[in-house]
Amino acid sequence: MFVRTLLRHAHAAFSLCVNFLRSGMSHWTQPYIRSSPKLAVSTSLASLGTMGAEDLAAFFTDDAVWHNIPLAPVTGRDDIATTIASFTTGIESIEFRVRNIASDGPVVLTEQVDVFKLPDKSIELPVMGTFEVRDGKIAAWRD
Repeated sequence: MFVRTLLRHAHAAFSLCVNFLRSGMSHWTQPYIRSSPKLAVSTSLASLGTMGAEDLAAFFTDDAVWHNIPLAPVTGRDDIATTIASFTTGIESIEFRVRNIASDGPVVLTEQVDVFKLPDKSIELPVMGTFEVRDGKIAAWRD
């Protein structure tokens, strides 16, 4: 019973944060995300599985670069949203299981497992990522 109550409250708090981020990162949450690149990346990765591509674009700077190696880099918030949408077509859900995260100034490094759930199977990809954060938003993402 205690665990169920705890999980319900944690889910409600997470949902509240996601709703604030969807609304353009409210004036009171933005200073905290700006002050912590690690928090900006953690929040972005946690939200990737629950938001649409256009909503996710709010986590990137206008001139952001996403390099999903070995593909060519994608530049600009709108093109990143389009690319994310193309990757998620036919996928029921995405989960980013962050195993380790470290930061030094505006640079954040992650070790994670990206889990893509398809109608008939699940694909788990181990990934190392490098993020550069500027003003609380992702300016560069390489993995």
